[in-house]
Amino acid sequence: MRVAVAGGRGFIGGHLCETLEASGHAVERFGPEGPGRIEGDLDALVWLGGSASAQDDEELLRQAHVKDAMRSLVALAPRYVVYVSSGEVYGRGRVPFSESDVPAPLTSYAKAKLAGERAVSLWCAHSGVPRALLRPAVVYGPRQTGRMLIPAALRALARGARFPTTDGHQTRDFVSVHDVVELIQACVERGVDGIFNAGSGEERRVRDVLLMLAHRVGENAEQLLEFGALETRAGEAERYVLEVSAGEKTLGWRPRIELAEGLDEFVEWCALRA
Repeated sequence: MRVAVAGGRGFIGGHLCETLEASGHAVERFGPEGPGRIEGDLDALVWLGGSASAQDDEELLRQAHVKDAMRSLVALAPRYVVYVSSGEVYGRGRVPFSESDVPAPLTSYAKAKLAGERAVSLWCAHSGVPRALLRPAVVYGPRQTGRMLIPAALRALARGARFPTTDGHQTRDFVSVHDVVELIQACVERGVDGIFNAGSGEERRVRDVLLMLAHRVGENAEQLLEFGALETRAGEAERYVLEVSAGEKTLGWRPRIELAEGLDEFVEWCALRA
């Protein structure tokens, strides 16, 4: 298959491109500059473009997650689309969040992602193109950098720096990048239309995950965690875990990497880069 991946040089996109190429697919990757000129028919477009870095800038978020996606759809006219959204679109609903729940996003980022879902869905319906909307939980794994919880905490602890955080009693669903990539690949190869949560299906306290990480860094690393030093983010859900049975029913996909195994891999990768 010929597959274009927006955000193909990023964290999830880089893993995805390597996996697709290893499976024999031809991959075109592009970033914020846009897809450029891609000759011939395109079997699928995977939208992993944009980021959550501009959390409060609604215009920038809409540009990255709605307008840029639509420009790429019009320019490439793919036969199939995977739009990678976010589990944040569920807001503060009853857990576990299910694909059948009505989204109620609270953050600017989540609102932009939901707007992107709807715009892509309208284009696909008008064009007769099937689409999959993926809603990942908190993704982590090798090559991840930036301000997300696990890489930020690991970076600080590894250099012996204090890591200020909230009290950590809120819960999250942490999913390995490898599991997310497997779900995206399954969608691309099967061409299914639907909405799929990409999570582990396990609810974990943030505090417990940070302690697991600290224990892997060193015996004194736990003392560097400053629980309660930060306030929770406005609009942040207290509990966050995804129902993941739709992926299994439709695609035979289930998350396979346990959190302990995934953290071991991440810490090892970071140690090799040090």
